[in-house]
Amino acid sequence: MTQNQTKAAFQVGRYQISIADSFPLGALCLWMIINLVMIVTTAAPYGKILVFGAGAALLHFGVETLHNVGHALAAKWVGHPMQGIRIKALLVQSIYPDDEPTLPGAIHIKRALGGPAFSALLTLLMWLLLQQIPYANEIWQWWLRFFFWDSLLIATIGALVPLPFTDGGTVLQYWRTKSTQSDA
Repeated sequence: MTQNQTKAAFQVGRYQISIADSFPLGALCLWMIINLVMIVTTAAPYGKILVFGAGAALLHFGVETLHNVGHALAAKWVGHPMQGIRIKALLVQSIYPDDEPTLPGAIHIKRALGGPAFSALLTLLMWLLLQQIPYANEIWQWWLRFFFWDSLLIATIGALVPLPFTDGGTVLQYWRTKSTQSDA
């Protein structure tokens, strides 16, 4: 089985949501990593750590899904909307129509930047929320901080790192194409 095969698909509005076969193993590994980090860095009881780890792993996929809401908004804004998302091992992938025509690089760049921009906005909102409720229940405080750091480091900054599978990689690819075409 490949990572692109799906176990389930459903509709949310006009968007198809699919879950890749790699999701359960990825979510389990993420949960275990979060639990290990919590055991090493906190004195919290194991029961709380297990609950936090499960919630944080699910919250990560929520952060990733919200990141893709940013892509969906940008895609709709430029007139070439997304078809849906695929939830994979650790990330969520935007899905565009198979029959989409060849688009100018500027369209790809704008769609790619929609996710990190939306994630940056969510990160700011989460930071403001953390300032307002600094002494919330311990578990809630952990989840709020996890959301903030996950959104900042993974969905905003990490998404802009120019790797082939990131938004930064898409921007770099089409920026180079754009500059090569303008040099000709």
